[in-house]
Order: sequence, then structure tokens, then C-alpha cells
Amino acid sequence: MRFTPFLLTFTLLLSVPNFSYGEQRTEKQNGIYRVAIPEKVSGFDPINSDNSITANIIKHIYGTLVDYRTKKESSNQSFNDIVPQLAEEWNISSDRKIYNFKIRDNVYFHNGRKLTAFDVKHTIERLANPKILPSFFNWIFRDIPIKGLKKYQNDCKKNVSEPDLEGIKVLDDRLVQIILTAPTPLLLKELTLPVFSIIPKEETDKWENDFRFHPVGTGPFMFESFSENKIVFKKNPKYYEKETPHISTLIYKVVTKSEDEYKLFQQNELEQTSIPDSEVDELMQKEQWGKFGTNVFNSTSFNDHSVSEIIKEPLMINTFLGINLKHKGFDSIKVRQALNYSINKSKIITKILNYKAIDSFGPLPEHFPGASENRQKPYPFDPVKEKKLLYETGLSDYSGDGILELKGKPVTLNLWYYQNSEAEKVCNSIKNDLQAVGFKINLKKATDWKDFLKKIISGQAELYHYSWKANYADPDKFLTPLFDSRYIGSTNLTGFSNSEVDRLLARGRVVPEDEFRYRFYKNVEKIIIEQAPWVFLYQPAKYVMIKPYVFGMQVHPILQNVFKYTYIDKSDNSLTLTKK
Repeated sequence: MRFTPFLLTFTLLLSVPNFSYGEQRTEKQNGIYRVAIPEKVSGFDPINSDNSITANIIKHIYGTLVDYRTKKESSNQSFNDIVPQLAEEWNISSDRKIYNFKIRDNVYFHNGRKLTAFDVKHTIERLANPKILPSFFNWIFRDIPIKGLKKYQNDCKKNVSEPDLEGIKVLDDRLVQIILTAPTPLLLKELTLPVFSIIPKEETDKWENDFRFHPVGTGPFMFESFSENKIVFKKNPKYYEKETPHISTLIYKVVTKSEDEYKLFQQNELEQTSIPDSEVDELMQKEQWGKFGTNVFNSTSFNDHSVSEIIKEPLMINTFLGINLKHKGFDSIKVRQALNYSINKSKIITKILNYKAIDSFGPLPEHFPGASENRQKPYPFDPVKEKKLLYETGLSDYSGDGILELKGKPVTLNLWYYQNSEAEKVCNSIKNDLQAVGFKINLKKATDWKDFLKKIISGQAELYHYSWKANYADPDKFLTPLFDSRYIGSTNLTGFSNSEVDRLLARGRVVPEDEFRYRFYKNVEKIIIEQAPWVFLYQPAKYVMIKPYVFGMQVHPILQNVFKYTYIDKSDNSLTLTKK
């Protein structure tokens, strides 16, 4: 197959260069980096990468055909750009049903064998096998309709000898083709997931289910040892990005308590730490937390400056107060907007969450693909506006007992949350704010997740505290499950239904991946913010403190920790080892 000149011009923008730090940093190639994880992992097979901790570790052992950008080279680039990784370039047919990927010629597995297109086919076929695929990944192929998938899965169930997935074709050692039955803008984003990490067939054949304890990938780090409380990786000397990684050893230590992690950091046994709540107040007196940027490419350590030793990054999660639209009274937009104005979200962020969150600007998290730029806080705390809106809807304290009434009956609302000490504190604050307005609130704690969902879907929870994280960074994965009327009774827990929103979401699922597609989602956001089926609460944020001798470490909002560019420099004697 010949790649056209147009493709070559296109993929120059997508090619990942070999990042070199120059001759002056060659002595920094042998550092040891130690990081804590809050729980032990059960193995390192990409097919079991549903856990975020495991997924981040797997990203350092293996590689995917494409990935999210981790280096910025111009002002118009973003961390959510899809760039080449194991595939150095790709092209797409005019009907958007055929993707051709050209594999890099300098990629080797940790066992010494060169990566080929056959490994890509093996990986996807193994993942598509219903006898192997875990149930928590049942959704994985819904967005990428690979040709022949149903037949292949049926053949696997029937134990057909050497079943073949027709839609994955090996054209030669370096060319692999993915054929779809329908176009989708979601294929490349799904291929970035750790579960699509490319693995060698001979290793999975050899170890079978025990492959999770003997991982062999193409990533920057190679597996060395695994114990109950520590995982050790060594640098991959044949990693395709020259002079990368810079550290020689990456160690994960299992530390279940954030306070213990912080102590280990102070004792110089870790290079980075999360910040426990008990330390926030003291640190707040020393640091101006507002100065820490929320753009991954502006983090101080990543740009090789030791101005600050704290990195802040909002997580791609939105936490909200869902409003059950079936409840009498909540069919009024003004009542829902009044609820938004009634709750002091800033108090929740600063006093309860200890600054481990930022304001919510709508249904999509800040910096998420498809979110409008320069969004304003939609419903700031404003008791005056809240009272005006409630009065206009007929809700008022007619009896003078401090409780709002609608048509002569006091308004009582059940606010449900799933058992969690942080959620409980947040919901108590919400309860106090709403009771100050005049609502009577019954706070309810659910101890079983399925029962919690039943309470919401059945309408027993007029209000509910909830968080949503998309399977991957695409606005469709946030907006469609939560607001498409087809999902009422499942993931659309509020019962929200709007024909224009349904139409825009349907269009967004079929048009190509470009800025024009994002216009649909921006319009959806505007409608949802105005309709207010949620109280937009906050977006959780992560703060990581690093040693002043650590450079190049990145807290990526999608990939989490990225260590392949991290290096250690203790040559400056002014750099202290602990935070003073």
C-alpha cells in the first residue's frame, strides 16, 4: 500500500519526535523515582486495566497505536490531541470506514523481538474474544463497529479453531488495517485506552492467565519485580524515543493512608506525594494556591523550573447534585435555577474539600474536549436571585414557619448520597444551604450502590449527589449517557428529555472528529446549563507535591502521572530535600 503525499504532509503534524535534553543531561539518566499508590494491584495485563491505578502503571509498561499529547511544541496544541505512538502515521478512507496504520520500524518488545502489525491484530482479537474479555469492558466495542466482530465472537464461543476477525487485516509487517461497518469519530480515542496496549502473542500463549504477573510490552519501563507492597520497573534501553526514559528505576510503593505517604515523602523515601487534608491549612499559609495553573503544559516542574514544588491538575470528573425532574415542582426551570443559586459551592470547595476541587462551569469538566472556552460560572451563590425565582414560581413561606410551601403543602426533599465521608460532608453543607432557603431536607445515606441507583431511578431521591467520569476523553461519553432521552431509566438519572439535545448528540456521533463536531456539544452545553437539570457543584482536582530536584514530571489530566520525561537533578546545592 502506498501512502499518499497528502498523508505524509498530514502526519508530519502528528509525528512524535525523539525528545532529547542535550549533552548536559546525560549524567541524569540513572535516577530512582519512588511513588506511592493507595492499594496493591492484581497484575499488569492490559485486559484488566479498568482500575485507574493499574491503568496508569500499564501505560508505562506498554504502548498503544496512538496516544494523547504529552509534549507541547506550539501554542495551538492541547493535551487532548491524539498523536502517534507505536504507529508513526495513519490515513483514513474518504468514507471514514478504513484506517491504515503504519507501525514504527524501531519498536521492540521487552523480550527483544521487534513489534509487527501481526501483534496489533493479535491484541485486538484477544480483546474482542468474549471468553477472555472481562465483563466490565463489555462496552469496549460499542463505539467501534469492527467488520466481522459478531461472527468472530460467535466463533470464539463455539471454540472454532483459529477464528479470524475480518476487520483487522495485516497488509505487511508494518501495515495494519482496521475496517469498520460504519464511520465513527471515536476510534482513535478508544485506541489510546490502556486496554488496547499492544502485547506479544508468544508471551500470552506461554503464560495464559498468568501473563498479568509476567508483563512484556514496548513501553519506557520494563517489569522487574512484584511483591505485596512494592513494584519495581527498570528503564527500557531500547525504547523508541531516544534518551528516554531518563530515570533508571521506577518504584511503586503501596501506602494506604495519605498521612503515611506524606511522612515517607518528608523522610525522603518518596519523590512525590499527595497532600493530606491535615496539612492543607498549614500549606495554605505558605503557598498562594490560586497561582498553580490548571494547564498540564504550564506545570512548573514539567517546564524544568523549580519555582514551585506543587502541581495542580483538575481531574476529568464532574460532581453534581442531580435533580429528579419527575418530582412535582422540578418541572419548572426557575425552581431548578433557584436551587443552583441557593448552594454556596465556593464554601464547599474551600472549607469542606480543602481546595481539592475547582468550580464547575457546566456539564463538561474544564479543559475537556468540546467544552466551550472562557466559560463563566453558570450559577454563582446568589440568595437574592434565588428568592426572586422561587417567588415567581409560587414557592413561598405562606405560613411563616420557615418552610416553603407549594399549593399549601410544605416542600420536603430527600437528598441521597452514596456512603463516603467526603460526600456526607458536602451533602450536609448542601442541606444547610437549602434549609436556609426554606426547603425541608431529609439527608439519606445509601450503603449499597445498586440500591442507591434504584432510589434515584424510582424517584425516591428528589436530589442526589453524584460524580461522572467518562470512559475516555470525548464529549459524547459525558453528554450522551447523562442527557440523551434514550438513556432515561439507566444513566440519564434525572429523566432529562430535550428533542434538540437528542438531535445534536445524534449528529455528534457521526460527523468527523474536528472543531465543527465540537460545535454540537457546545450548543448542548448551553441548553443544559439553561435547563439546569443539575446543580453544578465542582470538579475534583489533584495536587501533587514533588521534591525540588525532580524535573519533567507531568500530572496529565487523562493519562495521570507521566514519568518517561522525568529526571533527577541534585547538582544544585540550594535545592532542599524536604518542604520547609
